[in-house]
Amino acid sequence: MKTNWMKYVFVIVVVILVGLAVYMLYKENANKKVNVNNEAAAVITSPEINIGITGFDTINPILSKSKDVQYLSKLIYSSLIKVTPDFKAQAGLAEEWSKLGDTSYLIKLNNNITWNNGSKFTAKDVKFTIDGIKNFTGDSIYKDNVKDISSVEIVDDYTVKINLNNPVPFFEYMLSFPMLSADEYDAQTLQSKSDTPISTGEYAVSSVSDNLIVLKKVDENRSRQYTRN
Repeated sequence: MKTNWMKYVFVIVVVILVGLAVYMLYKENANKKVNVNNEAAAVITSPEINIGITGFDTINPILSKSKDVQYLSKLIYSSLIKVTPDFKAQAGLAEEWSKLGDTSYLIKLNNNITWNNGSKFTAKDVKFTIDGIKNFTGDSIYKDNVKDISSVEIVDDYTVKINLNNPVPFFEYMLSFPMLSADEYDAQTLQSKSDTPISTGEYAVSSVSDNLIVLKKVDENRSRQYTRN
């Protein structure tokens, strides 16, 4: 009889310990810290996501040297062409593109794209971004993307012709860098003219302070907060 009683006590203790372990694991997963790019820590809560950013320099995706900002820029800014995980070129801000010759491409933009302030994304923004990166005297991780471009011609509001200095195999893959608004950035420095630069991505910049970047989802009333360390 005593043996059966001990068994029951043992089973009850095991059940309690298992339940406690499951509960602790749930709490840990709900508020855990994880590494982002081996530099930033993310604390995931609901409905916001808080991510610490180390080495913050600028929210500008063209000028930033911070891997964390480059990671965030994929949520904020869009490119003409997206490269899928299986390395296929996919329509982004450009709905179609064609090779006119060995050194020229015609890019047709999606005419339904707007910046998050409501203004239209047009060929002027494409030319501004490409020319801006080419002419910028400082460093940019996208310099190599545009180094073979000789000129950008605006055909109409939603069409551009890109001319190259020499043939570049699969050049369309080079058009996977963020687009900036011609009206929102300085042509010489590429610095934003406002504290909350406009964008075409899934998230828009809501505010930027000394230690916090708040992004607001464009199509939902949700926000993501990013802490600058």
